[in-house]
Amino acid sequence: MQLQPFVRIFKFPYIAFFLCFLITNNLISQTENIYPSFPFPMDIHPKLSGNFGEIRYNHFHSGIDISTFNKTGIPVHSVEAGFVSRIRISPFGYGRAVYISHPDGFTTVYAHLSAFNVELQKFINGIQKHLHSYEVDIYPEPGKFSVEKGEIIAYSGNSGSSSGPHLHFEVRESKTEYPVNPLLFHLPIQDKTAPKASKIYFYQADALWRGAIKTASLLPDAKTASYKTKTIINLPEGNIAVGLAAFDQLYPGGNHNGIYEIIMDTNHQEAYHFRMNRFSFDDNYFVNAHIDYRQRLMSGKKIMLCYRQPGDMAPYYPKRSLDGSIRIKAGKKTDLHIQLMDIDGNKCDIYLSILGEAKESPGNRPRFFPYNKALKFQTTGIEVHIPALALYSSAPIAFEEKETVAGAVSKVYRIGSFYIPVQHYFDIIFKNPNIPDSLKDKTLLIRIDHKNRRIASLGKWSNGNFYASSRAFGTFYLAYDRKAPMIKPLTIGHGSGYVYQFKLRDNLAGVHLYEARLDGQWILAAYSGRLHTLSCLIDGLADDKEHILKIIVKDYVGNQNIYQQSIKKHK
Repeated sequence: MQLQPFVRIFKFPYIAFFLCFLITNNLISQTENIYPSFPFPMDIHPKLSGNFGEIRYNHFHSGIDISTFNKTGIPVHSVEAGFVSRIRISPFGYGRAVYISHPDGFTTVYAHLSAFNVELQKFINGIQKHLHSYEVDIYPEPGKFSVEKGEIIAYSGNSGSSSGPHLHFEVRESKTEYPVNPLLFHLPIQDKTAPKASKIYFYQADALWRGAIKTASLLPDAKTASYKTKTIINLPEGNIAVGLAAFDQLYPGGNHNGIYEIIMDTNHQEAYHFRMNRFSFDDNYFVNAHIDYRQRLMSGKKIMLCYRQPGDMAPYYPKRSLDGSIRIKAGKKTDLHIQLMDIDGNKCDIYLSILGEAKESPGNRPRFFPYNKALKFQTTGIEVHIPALALYSSAPIAFEEKETVAGAVSKVYRIGSFYIPVQHYFDIIFKNPNIPDSLKDKTLLIRIDHKNRRIASLGKWSNGNFYASSRAFGTFYLAYDRKAPMIKPLTIGHGSGYVYQFKLRDNLAGVHLYEARLDGQWILAAYSGRLHTLSCLIDGLADDKEHILKIIVKDYVGNQNIYQQSIKKHK
């Protein structure tokens, strides 16, 4: 309202246009520069093994992975002044991690650490001892641990779900906790290598779970740094979705990283736009709407869809009105142009043409259930409640009783298809199953997945019914877990003390609680969920005395195992 009279004082329209251009250009410049500049968090050559937004199992990668060249114990520096706002130690996920909050409204996260600095490590050791727990999640009072820019806060490692030594570095908005692409913070990382593509996939847009109806190799053109198909692509008329096998590299020969930005044009009109700047952890499961989920399960391939399914509410689409569906008409040609870019502006282009063909009669079409409405299935023995927006698009949902399987103590039911991804949990209620009271606390929901693996979930009892939930389709039944976890002693390592290591395994419910005691006193034992190992560092043993080391492990339904051995100081 205030801008209109201001513009009208100009007699010549081009002056007003020029002013608007300057204002717009300045706003864009401000947007690009809202992020502060951070130094590299370690004094090593800046090499990344993973970037922000990479496709991972059921989530997008929320930070960057910094290579430590297969070493641990490298000092990690805070990239800015602030205070320690959180310290977390877990057998899974980030392992040992420290969070630093900064005055500019961002929080940096340093994960998969081997240890913290002396002050923090002493504090954490005291908390672990007080709580009798290796796993802790602490939020120190602001200012309790102030940090200067460049101060050593921890040491790199390989803890948690890390598959090799590296530092996971993450930047979050402190207020929302949304992860932001760390490469927006001007880290000293040079990238002069454009993304690469190898194959293009075509799908019926309303039947993605069936898989691709056609694929074509993408041939590189060295002169133009672009890709094309060998021939024109013939596709049946209808709505088509496109998928890409593509990756980015930060340097020649580097790891295959995620794509930062995708823009697709059809007949010179923009049809799809994806850009990975930030997201919410609540959006993580939308990764399964961004990929060929069927191919991910079958082969592990990460095929990105240049298509936004109607139930995909994720924020990384700058123009939500563009869903990427391509309307193919018989006898008509459609020109397709896809541009892949990294955050430094390196890009590659893909060009191809599609010729529409007459579509054969589809025959009997299965009944589709709408993605935006709740569904309910029931028989005398079971009820299934699928909430609205649990699916990304409308699809046929199977529901049938199956033949019994070994170990089942209820009827066996098939719910949905393995190849249809699910965004939200759906409820499964077994109505009055014939379970003795003495075994109700040992009862689990079992899902058989696409690889015929048994995956157990806890449930709860109410009014004689067993209530559980799942976030994936499959074959379901109830089973008992009456077997205690396994404890297997491994080798003893020597150093400043003695490291006693044990392999822990559970057949169904999973390892829940673990504890180590020396002569009856609690001692710290570090558990690795990835390796299934429990490690106890023991020092200060008396010279000529036998000591009793006891390991106690429980699973999630209360089955317990105890391992005990005598130990002596080694000479």
